[in-house]
Amino acid sequence: MSDQDRLLDHEYDGIQEFDNPLPGWWVYVFWASIIYSGFYWMYYEVGIGPTVHEEYGMEAVAVMDLLAEKYADLEVTEQAIAEKMADSTFMNGMSTIFKKKCATCHHTSGRGDACPNLTDDFWVHGGDLMQIYTTIRDGVAGKEMKSWQAELGPLKMLGMAAYVGTLRGKNVNGGRAPEGIKYDIKIIKPPEITAPPAGTKK
Repeated sequence: MSDQDRLLDHEYDGIQEFDNPLPGWWVYVFWASIIYSGFYWMYYEVGIGPTVHEEYGMEAVAVMDLLAEKYADLEVTEQAIAEKMADSTFMNGMSTIFKKKCATCHHTSGRGDACPNLTDDFWVHGGDLMQIYTTIRDGVAGKEMKSWQAELGPLKMLGMAAYVGTLRGKNVNGGRAPEGIKYDIKIIKPPEITAPPAGTKK
């Protein structure tokens, strides 16, 4: 076909349109990407694939695993736990671990199924951050709550105490009936970083 035969009837402002189709490889890639996007959407949004939020949580957990040895001698204090509560990346990772290890008894939201509700103001074994950490570390004799010390290690136990701390007082709908003693939650805020006085050398 000559170039003259490929001219179309459409003309505008003295310019006549030329029939110049896209290369075959480009068309194949275009259609392949459309087909792939359908499978991608089905896998991540409808099927078994993790969501972006879940993948982010898994990556945060992987980072914690790499830091586990560094924090083997970690000193656990209420202040240290409170500081982790404000670390959104860390809490995202602990949310992933909570759903894998704790949701069977406490539900993914923490509202309680077979075991106590973690989102209300009532606590069986104490509701301050160090008491929550101790319960996670030592477990509860004669109850479903086992010791997580060997499985989680110091850093993740601190992180789990911090994550459970973020659940307190949310009162998720459909939660298990209150158990234990009502606890007046004290929120410990991380220390504020203030700017040095003018003229102070760094």
